[in-house]
Order: sequence, then structure tokens, then C-alpha cells
Amino acid sequence: MKPNVRLPILSLLTFFLFIFSACLKEDTFDFDNVQIDIDSKWAANVFNIEASLSDFNIDMDSGADFSFENKDNVLTLLFNTSTAYSLQGDDMFSTSIDPQNFNFELSNPYGLNKQTKETLVFPIDTALQFTINSMFLDSALLNEGLLSINIVSDINHPYAITLKSDFILDENKHPISITQTGSSSILNFELDLSKHYVVFTNQTNTIPITFDVAITPESMALNFPYHLDVGISVPALSFSWLHGQTDRVSEYISQKFKMNMIENTALLRCMFNKAFIDVEVENNVGMPLSLEIDTLMLCNDIDKDYSRLLPPNHILLVNYPKNKGEYATTKEQFEINNFKYANQNTYINFKAEGILNNNGMDGKKYFVTDSARYKVRARIEVPLDIDLYNLSYYDTIPFNIDSLNTDQLAYIIFRLEMKNNFPFGLKTQIYFLDESSQLVDSLFNTPLHIAKAITDPSNDYHVKEATTSVTKTNLESKRLQALERAKYLIIKTDADVNSSDPRMIFYYDEQKLNIKLGIQTHIKTKF
Repeated sequence: MKPNVRLPILSLLTFFLFIFSACLKEDTFDFDNVQIDIDSKWAANVFNIEASLSDFNIDMDSGADFSFENKDNVLTLLFNTSTAYSLQGDDMFSTSIDPQNFNFELSNPYGLNKQTKETLVFPIDTALQFTINSMFLDSALLNEGLLSINIVSDINHPYAITLKSDFILDENKHPISITQTGSSSILNFELDLSKHYVVFTNQTNTIPITFDVAITPESMALNFPYHLDVGISVPALSFSWLHGQTDRVSEYISQKFKMNMIENTALLRCMFNKAFIDVEVENNVGMPLSLEIDTLMLCNDIDKDYSRLLPPNHILLVNYPKNKGEYATTKEQFEINNFKYANQNTYINFKAEGILNNNGMDGKKYFVTDSARYKVRARIEVPLDIDLYNLSYYDTIPFNIDSLNTDQLAYIIFRLEMKNNFPFGLKTQIYFLDESSQLVDSLFNTPLHIAKAITDPSNDYHVKEATTSVTKTNLESKRLQALERAKYLIIKTDADVNSSDPRMIFYYDEQKLNIKLGIQTHIKTKF
């Protein structure tokens, strides 16, 4: 009788197609991607990885960048640290218009006490109080704010009230003039102040306004004196820019400027023979800035290497922009010899007091915009003549054979193929982890070694020829049972550097590492 093995064979086929299909790349191995033969052998690809510079997840904050440049025929690495930011202008200089309530009395002009056809006009002058810390203004452009005016009167004739001011200008720079007519005791005004200019007088931060009250008498008697109760409010006032004299404004900033050039998938320790560190201050606030630096220290927690770049209480005078929206940059450069670098553990400890307009009210006028601020960071420039301590790459791949009856398998062959385009050797190991990320097994007894690529010293060590290796490892049934607990594969590759290697890391686009892993099984039950 022909043995019935169709179900387990199809189950195995379905398993391998499901588990590995997402990682397949065509023609990655000498054997076919998926096959069945009369010896009940199966083959599938597990992964095909090409690790280049982008695979090392060079990921900085929004103000950071990373580049290689050729300077005097020496490849130079440039990157920014993280950035310290000051408060924005609308937080440094908060603004508001004070709510006001006041009463006016309209007296009898010329002793009138009977009907007249003449329209009587009563001008009432007052002012809005603009509140701002540390500035005497001469002009401003408002961003938003609703001027709300509520008037209650006892006028017993038709009347109109005109709000006007030569000191509040619309977006076309025309003085405002708004008229409301009323026949009842209540009259309301609303004026959207967005994109309105304000002109101040005599360094008082006040805005003169006028109410013209026009009364048109009818048949009723004129019951003078008339009274007006006025309430004014401007909620949620904000500005686009302010211009005027300013007092001294200070802010303390403390931050670690991180140098995480490479994140997550790589661990890098090296010593740069020389590095240049530019401490950069970009100032978007239109007034003088001084940084009184308490601490500027280069720190490496791994190597316990700590170096002061500046003595305490050093004053750094910072340029400021002459036009709104521009940045002015100030730099101070430091040259570091034998700079020991450890990724994610090297940083600049920065503590300073930022002082805007240290001279205070000296009669000079400056500006600030709502989004203006200054920021401090360091820019690192490293000629790439380095001693490499260690460089690691690792990746995690889902792996699951718990649905497989390993008793049906005679063995599994893992086939690892590597192609190295880096100018240093590599050591590779593959680990199996359970769902708690605990180690189940490793594929090889000792890490596999692949030699460095052949480079051309006469051509800045560009790669001439890659090195390749192919390794097969046979896992018998006893080890396969332990792998039923595995949920992930981790592939880890470390640089293997010796004194004869050029002191380089990944400099060129052609420098990549290709890693391919395939699997082949042998089933005990045959057709």
C-alpha cells in the first residue's frame, strides 16, 4: 500500500512559503527557492541583507545633518550634535492689552434743552494699555486678537458711535475708523486686530483711541447729562513682531549636546587622531546676545575622558540679524587631538546664561518676532584617519518553526553566504531567541570570519575586489527540538580590525556587506 504522506509534505511546503516568502529575493542561492525532490529535500531563503551606510540608521534630530566631504584629498566626516533652543519670542516677550472699564458723561452743550435738528458730536479720547515685559515699543505688527467693546448708555435719541485711531493701522496701513449706530441702550464693537500695525507714543506702551458719539435729536427732550459705561477687552493677543527699546532679558540653558552619529543598529568606538569642534550659535532675535558659559566640556563616559573646552564664566558675544527672519551665526572652534569617541556615550556638556541686550535700556532700538529664538549646537569635523576599536551591525528577523513536527526532519542545513566590501575583516554569528528575547542557541560554535576586501591605496582605498565566503551548518534533530522555542533570528556582524588595515570605516558607496541565509531540510519520510 502506498504510504499516505501528502498531508505532512504539503504542510511543510505551506510553512516554508509562509515564513520565508516575505524575505525572498530571487536567485540568491545555487539551489532553488522552494523545491521538492524524491529524497524529500526542501529549500528556502530566510533572508538576503545588504548592509550599507543607510542601514546603520544615521538618524539625528531635526537640526542635524551628516555628510562626507573631500578636503585636501582627505575624506572628512561632518555631523551636528543635538541642539539647545532658547524660548521663542512670544514667550520671551508676552503681550496683552489690559481689560478696561470706564464711564463718560456727556454734558449739555450751549445749554440746549429742547429739540434741535443739529447732530451733536461728542469726542471722547482714551487709550488702550499695551502690557509687555521688558520693552518700550514704538511699533508692532499684531498676529491675532479681537478688540471687543461693549457700551451701555442712557441716550434717548438715535445715536452713532465711531471708534477711530491714527495709531492702529490696518494691513494697508490706513488708520482704523468703525461706526456703529444704535437706538437702544447697548452698543457693541468688534475689531479683528490680525495683521494690524500699532504705533506707540512717548515710550508709554499706550495706544490712543477716540470715540465720536453723534446724537441726532428727535421729538423727545434732551435729557443731559448722558452717561456711557464702556468695557474693553482683547483676549488672546499675540504679535508677529515688536520694535523698540528693550531691557536686559536672560535665560539659563543646560543641555548635553549628543553625538549619536549612528543609532540603534551599530556600536562604534574609535579614536579620531584629530577633530575640530565648532560651537555654533544661530541667533534669530534682532538684538545683541551674550552667552556667559559656565560649562563647555567634552565628555566620554566609556573611556572616562573629560576635557574642558572653555574656562568657566567665558563670555561669548553673539551676532544678531539686521532683518526680520534672518539668522546671524557665531562660531568658536576647538581642535581636539586623540579624540576618543564612543557612540551614544560621547557628548558636550553645555551650561550657559543667554543674555539678550546686556546693556539694557540704552536708547537703541531692536526687534523680535514671535518665532525668533537662538539655538546652540556643535558641529564636528573629523578627518577620517582613525583607529577603529569596534563597529557592529545587527538585524532581527522573525523565525518560527513551532508548528513543525521536528520528529519528521532528519536534519536542517543552514547555508550562509557573505560578500564583504569593507576594508576590514568581519566576524558574524546568528543567534536564535525565544519570545522573551532569551538566547536559545547560536548557529555556529564560534563566529565566522571573512577577510577584508582588497582596496587600492593609490586611489584613497576604494574597493578593488570584494571577499566572499560560503558556510553550511548541519543541525541534527536534537538541536532542532530546542529551536521550536525560537521566535527570532538575530544576525550580528563585528568589525575585525588589525594593525595592517587602513584606518577607515565605511567611506564609499561601494562599501557594503551582503549576507544571505538559506535553509534546506531533509524529511525522514520519502515518497
